[in-house]
Amino acid sequence: MTITFQKRHFVILGVIAVTCFFGYYFRGKLLDQFLNSPEKTVNNALNYLMYNKAESSGLFSTRYEYGVLKNYSYYRIDNWQLTSKSIGFQTYLVEVIEASLGRNVVFVVEKAGNGWTIIDSYNFVVINTVGDMNGKSDIEKYVLMSDIKENVKLEHWKYELLRGGIIQGWGTVVNNSKTAVDFIKFVMEYRDKSGNIVNTQETYAIGGDYLLPGQRRKFQWFTYNCYDCRKGSAYLKFE
Repeated sequence: MTITFQKRHFVILGVIAVTCFFGYYFRGKLLDQFLNSPEKTVNNALNYLMYNKAESSGLFSTRYEYGVLKNYSYYRIDNWQLTSKSIGFQTYLVEVIEASLGRNVVFVVEKAGNGWTIIDSYNFVVINTVGDMNGKSDIEKYVLMSDIKENVKLEHWKYELLRGGIIQGWGTVVNNSKTAVDFIKFVMEYRDKSGNIVNTQETYAIGGDYLLPGQRRKFQWFTYNCYDCRKGSAYLKFE
């Protein structure tokens, strides 16, 4: 028995081969979109962070993990829905929808190899900021706060003991950071002759009026019931 292939048979076989190839290709693409997508990455990250600190999970960029998640706490999210939108080539914003949060939490997800990586977030990390940081991402807040803590300094301070165990003090704060700052506390600790802390005073060295980069500001404070105070130490507290 002889099988004779005509031209149309080769055309049919070619169509079948091409159909199979593209069917397999697009099936893989669709499967990849379902199993390996920006939303899936955020979903895995939220599940992971419910029970673990971000350690070698492979879900976060090194800068985000070690710069932000390692240094600050973050909001626990128990129940969520996700929506995403593209903001550029292989970069997505994934928004977390959860009514009890009372805030708009968004993750920035970027293509990395065959998967996706969280590189930043908005309003997910609990960073006590000073100064105007509205609209900043969590990494941007971390960078700015690191700069503030390093470069907003207590330039000098002194105090004197008045009658009745009252201390009056004066100090100057200088802002050498890149950000206008507000609500920075001055903390004074007093020790007795044995070195024990016997009194502590907190006051705002900088209140609600911004101290701009390059500016200095003087302040004063009073401490009461300081009969046993012999020496003191001071520092700034950033909240």
